[in-house]
Amino acid sequence: MQLIFDPSDPWNPKINSSTTVQLQIPAAFSQLSMQFTGAGTSLTIAGPDGVSAAVLTVADYSTAASGSSATSQVILPLLPSHGDHLSVATTQSAFANFFTQATTTSGDFKLTMSGYADTEAVATQSGSSDSVDLCLKYVSLSASVTLTGLGGLQDASISKPSVLGGSSSTGIQLSIPLTIKSPSSNLLLVSNTDAEFDMQYQGSTVGTIVVPSLSISPGTNSYTATGYVNPDTTNSGAVSATRALLTAFTGGTTVQVSVTNGRASNMASLDAAFNAVTLTQSLPPNTTPLIVSASFTFPNILTLKATANLVAQNPFAADVSITQVTSTLTYNGMTVGTVDQDVSGFTIPANGQATSPDLTLSVDLDLSAIELLLSELGGGPIGVDTVSSLTIDFGGYSTTIDYTQAKVPTTLSLTRIDATTTMKRPSRSHLSAIGSLAVAALAAVASPASVAALYCTEGVVSGSLCLTNCATGIGIDVEAPQLITGIDVGQFQVIFDPSDPWHPKVHSTTTVQLTLPDNFKQLDLSFFGAGANLTIWAEGLPVATLGVADYRNVTGSSASSSVVLPLSPEAGDHLSPSSVTGYAGFEAFFE
Repeated sequence: MQLIFDPSDPWNPKINSSTTVQLQIPAAFSQLSMQFTGAGTSLTIAGPDGVSAAVLTVADYSTAASGSSATSQVILPLLPSHGDHLSVATTQSAFANFFTQATTTSGDFKLTMSGYADTEAVATQSGSSDSVDLCLKYVSLSASVTLTGLGGLQDASISKPSVLGGSSSTGIQLSIPLTIKSPSSNLLLVSNTDAEFDMQYQGSTVGTIVVPSLSISPGTNSYTATGYVNPDTTNSGAVSATRALLTAFTGGTTVQVSVTNGRASNMASLDAAFNAVTLTQSLPPNTTPLIVSASFTFPNILTLKATANLVAQNPFAADVSITQVTSTLTYNGMTVGTVDQDVSGFTIPANGQATSPDLTLSVDLDLSAIELLLSELGGGPIGVDTVSSLTIDFGGYSTTIDYTQAKVPTTLSLTRIDATTTMKRPSRSHLSAIGSLAVAALAAVASPASVAALYCTEGVVSGSLCLTNCATGIGIDVEAPQLITGIDVGQFQVIFDPSDPWHPKVHSTTTVQLTLPDNFKQLDLSFFGAGANLTIWAEGLPVATLGVADYRNVTGSSASSSVVLPLSPEAGDHLSPSSVTGYAGFEAFFE
């Protein structure tokens, strides 16, 4: 029995069936041979609950039916083209309930048909060639029909969805392959309407699933359903559940969703039947990692800032844009740093890859982590774990997900401010006595040959200090306030020489007051050498330059916040006409 619904006439579905009517020939007709040739009737159908629900109207025609008393049956084809149909028997609710029972019943159920049938027959008496056309009127009918229900459509399965795009009004659009296996061999449904269901997760409605023109035939039925992830933004529970669903789906975790609260888009007679269907389905997740690789570039590692770049891939069939990245990065269980940045405009093409704009990585390392991280400089990629919050735009629909990915292949490089340079991997012995980020950065380089050109910026840079490894000549600019904050020259003796009148020698025991930058407050610095060219100003004008030779009898430490700098004619310390600019240098042990 095939039921064919029409949106323009929802309460009068057509029927298509080859019905066999079993006959019991009365004794008065036992001598007749009857050839049945036509039929027409209206029969009342009661569902399993005994309530009269529908009327089966069979058109009056004289050519379609066939059968004979010899076979004790009539074949009565019910055809939409003849106008055979069902209609409401008593109330629309009883009629709708009849279809609900047929849809949700598992196993067999019985319908009771009752009423009167008319038929036509050609009768011939046994042993005679004479025949007569008979019209049989008011043939009483009361019989049960056994059908197998659709089982609530429970034998259903969803394959891996594909993200098609999205919009601000409909949310994220999914293409969802769906199969439904019908357990019934004798009940078919042609709804000619879309079946729309709520998609629920964690008890909240997160969107809808639409099955187009739902039809059920015996065996496996395949559909391409459309899903819309579009929660009510005023419902905090729905918003939270949607975030959890998309987080799991994007991150590779299979989730269980409920498909419930069904309705027919424009077929009121099927609303109750669809509403009675509730499915629990596993939603296969995305299994493609979103991050292909990463790179961290430290233009000045002592500033605790780095530039990060991500190569991201889009496993979906539509372009997506990432507009905000908030991420914590760890390596071997230790935090490397954090990113919190607006990246509006970062679009990844459908099924493609793209490199992110420069991300500012705020480095958050303790000393043991610094040693471990710097030991990997210049080696192969390391595996960095990321725990992120990503705001993603799907064609105008914006949503935030949580995303975790382990062992992202990440390359590290340490550079000067204006030249990219990758260090060679140092041995761990170079880092065995690291006491700070500054020492670690400089100790990580074995020799000047191990880098192309990693030196301080030429000249004096305001707010910056050049930190150099004395043994290798490798230097790094360090953000720092003015290190020398005061000078006490004590007795300052100037000794002139007629042979060199413009370069008098000087003699003094000078105390230099220091202010240690925040970068170095963990260090114990013991100063042991110095060289300087200092400009001497008088009444706002540069009048002389004090040249201090590079020698090894300077003493001082960060603990005393001062350096004793003896000026001696024997060492060549002298004055000369001013060169306007001046600078000082110190050497120190880092412990």
